[in-house]
Amino acid sequence: MNDAELIALLDSRFDTLTRTMNSQFEQVDKRFEQVDQRFEQVDQRFEQVDQRFEQVDKRFEQVDKRFEQVDQRFGRIEGRFDRLEGRTEEMETGLRHAFVQIESLRDETRRIIEAVILVDEKLERFRRDTARDFEEMKSFNRVSFRQIEEHSRNFDQRLTNVETRVAALEGRPPTSAS
Repeated sequence: MNDAELIALLDSRFDTLTRTMNSQFEQVDKRFEQVDQRFEQVDQRFEQVDQRFEQVDKRFEQVDKRFEQVDQRFGRIEGRFDRLEGRTEEMETGLRHAFVQIESLRDETRRIIEAVILVDEKLERFRRDTARDFEEMKSFNRVSFRQIEEHSRNFDQRLTNVETRVAALEGRPPTSAS
């Protein structure tokens, strides 16, 4: 093979290789274009995803604000519960104190009732004793009054006898005073 043939053969081979390579490069370029299109689609999808994330971020910000509001409300409610708990403890303490006082009053009332019952029993005994003593005094007074009347009559009789004797001794007539 001579140089011209070799050159022609190499040219033809290079042409074929160039066409093959160009064809392959075109296919690769098409593939790159497809990949670029796919990247563009992916980029668009990422943009959509980014937009969605921005929307989600905004929603999270809103949710965070709501949580802050809820936290504040819970804080206020917790404060109320703390105050209620304090008031409840005060009420429980007051109730315990009241129950102690009530129990003390029950004991005192029980003692007073027992004392009243004893006084009532003593009063009843006093009434019975006084009534008995009064009856005895009435009986005694009746007997004494009869005795005094009898003594008075006897005294009057004796006085009359003495006056009669004195009059007889003096020689005058007896006076009738009775």
